[in-house]
Amino acid sequence: MELTSARLLNFRNLEETEVSFSPHMNLFVGRNGQGKTNLLEALNYVSIGRSHRGGRNEDLIRLGADELHVRINARDDAGEPLVLEYGLGRGGSRRFRIDGEAVRRRVDLVGRLPAVFFSPDSIGLVRGG
Repeated sequence: MELTSARLLNFRNLEETEVSFSPHMNLFVGRNGQGKTNLLEALNYVSIGRSHRGGRNEDLIRLGADELHVRINARDDAGEPLVLEYGLGRGGSRRFRIDGEAVRRRVDLVGRLPAVFFSPDSIGLVRGG
């Protein structure tokens, strides 16, 4: 699986963000609070259908916005294009699409975009008791 680009609208503090990915390595550098972790969270959300931080889905929507939308363009292992999208609304609505087709159950997302999310909070797994 190779990510090629992503477009985020109203995800946490990211009002409108477009990112193109290198097939080799990608580094996200910036000051605290600029949205580096939020970008990674948005990518990971479509992988497991929920936030690694827990909490309510509505908390993912940028303050002052009614909904969010994330579109991820990728290539599968055979090099075929793959489009993964999701949207969340303040009223609790949640929509997932893969190549334009609605995904009804969250479990059907698992494995489509393989991801491992490791954050500073995860270090407790290694250093903890």
